Parts: sequence; C-alpha cells; structure tokens
Amino acid sequence: MELEGAFEEGDIQVLGLSEVRRATETLQITKNNHLLAHSSCENGQRGVGFLVHRNLINDVNEFRPISDRIALLSINFWGKEIRIIQVYAPTSAATESDSELFYEKLSELLMQQGEFLKDIFVMGDFNSQVGKGKNKDECVIGRYGYGKRNKRGWRLLRFCEEFNLKIMNTFYKKREGRLWTWMSPNQEFKAQIDYILTTNDINYITNCEAKNFSCYSDHRVVTCTLKLQKTKKFKRCNPKRNYKVTNENASAYQTEINTQILNNPTKNITEIIQNVSKNMIQEPKNQSNKGLPTTIKEMIKNREKMKCIRKKTLQDKIQGAARERNVF
Repeated sequence: MELEGAFEEGDIQVLGLSEVRRATETLQITKNNHLLAHSSCENGQRGVGFLVHRNLINDVNEFRPISDRIALLSINFWGKEIRIIQVYAPTSAATESDSELFYEKLSELLMQQGEFLKDIFVMGDFNSQVGKGKNKDECVIGRYGYGKRNKRGWRLLRFCEEFNLKIMNTFYKKREGRLWTWMSPNQEFKAQIDYILTTNDINYITNCEAKNFSCYSDHRVVTCTLKLQKTKKFKRCNPKRNYKVTNENASAYQTEINTQILNNPTKNITEIIQNVSKNMIQEPKNQSNKGLPTTIKEMIKNREKMKCIRKKTLQDKIQGAARERNVF
C-alpha cells in the first residue's frame, strides 16, 4: 500500500488523515501491522482518521469519531497522555453556516477535554490561510507564515485566541519550500492551509514544518517533532491527611462528592475527594488514619474499573482486527 510505504519512509509515529472518503467507520490492522482508524462519511466525501505505528498500538487509549470532519485519538507517549484531534474544515466554496457548524463542534469537543486541554494537538486541513503574524496576534501566529490571510484565516485566528492555541508551523523559521502545504492542480498556486495547533502549555516541541510525502496528494505532510522524557515515579514525601466523616456530616459530604464528580467528569476523583474534604471536614488531631469511607472507596474502585473496561474494549477491537487481518 502506497500510504503505508510513505508512512514508514517518513519515520512517522501518528499520521492524521483527511478526506479518507470511506463509507463505514473502521478500526483495523493494515498489511504492515499498523493501526488504521477513521470515521465514516456520506456520498464519498470527507472522512478523517489516523494511521498509528505498530509500536504504539498498545498505547492507544481511545479513538472517537465525532463527525465526518472531526475525530479524536488519545494515546500515551512515554507515560504522558496526549490527545490529538484530526480535522477537515469546509473549503472556501462551502457556506458560512457550514464553517460555523464545524467550529461549533470543534469548540464543544475542546471544552470537554478539561485537564487534558494542556496536552492537546489539533491538526489537519483547515482550508484557511493565516499568513504571517502581526503585532496583535503574534501569540497565536508566528512570523513565518506563508501567503496572505483570507476570511477563513481570520475565523481560524479567532478560534485559536478563544482556546489559547498556537499555529505551530508558523513559529519556525524555514525556507518557503518548507512552509506551503497545498498546490493547485495546475501547479501555479501554492498555499499554507494545513496546520498543527497546540496550547501555550506545551514546551516539548522541537520542530514543525511541511515536507514532501511519497504518496500522491495535492497536500504535503506537516510534521511536528516532540522531545519527551519517560515519566519517573517518586515516593510521596508529604504525609497523608486524615479526615473523619461523622453521622452529622456524612450525608452532606456524600452529596457534595457526587455533585463534584458529575460536574467535573474528567477531573481526577481522588483530587475531588481531597478538595471536598478540606472544605467540609476538619482534620482530626492525634488520630490514626482510618482511610476514606467505604462508600467513597467503592466509588473510586468503580471509576477505575470503568476506565479499564473502556481501554480493554478498544484493545479488544484492535486485537480482533489483528486476528481478522482485514487489509484495504
């Protein structure tokens, strides 16, 4: 398969795909044992997805197609969970309502990420030209963009400002041949319309540029190089805090815990319990640690169990695909 050959030749770990144009949602192992995951599409148009290197298949936590223009991949890199959103924005020929609907769905997805928003990548074909950054917007667009900003480029700029995102392939000084990402069919016009967006919190990117890709397409691949260190685990140095729940405050305590969990579905449950405990319960003096109430322990166990079930379900699908060896 031409795509797999180019994927391996480019030494890429995760490749985002736009315009997949396949009727059904797929999660399958390819001929060379990589993972292909993509959304479905209508009328042979659109469709987005990912090609994940075989060495990272067991590190995939979740693949979630949102629409035929947006898909989410959660994956662990050296102990760090990173979430990648692949997009295919409406072209300049689409209506304004189509463009706004796309950004509404994308914004809704980002707002759902909670604490993971600090380690998120949004990438793909945005069909927008942002040009070079100016004084007012250099925190979003760097000085090394390509071309002139168009109307859709202004819309992308507003979206980035709303979520504190940076257009990374405009921040690295490159010759023009490493900036443009799309060429017209007659090869007379080049533009930069494919981007990788990240938050200001990410400081482990060492390079971002456009490169040729040995697979036929009118787009070039935009690569982003990450420098990650393996996470080290340290023993807890601070003493644990002990809290005592009495009959008088047990009901209110349980109610507040349930409310906080429902309102913050992505937040760590242990952190929620600690915060509620600090606010509602005084720390007893000279008492041994009796631990959390049994009901809270059960809630923690159930939540962790659900996380394991979700990941196991995805891994079962991947292993099932490997057994079937469906090759496209």
